[in-house]
Amino acid sequence: FWGGFLNTAVGAGVGVIAGAAVLAVVTGGQRLRR
Repeated sequence: FWGGFLNTAVGAGVGVIAGAAVLAVVTGGQRLRR
């Protein structure tokens, strides 16, 4: 149970970090274009 919970928490954290990184790159690209 704890192993699955940890795995899910880590997966969610990685997903949030990846999403934030992509969002930052997209926003930065739009700023550079303008």
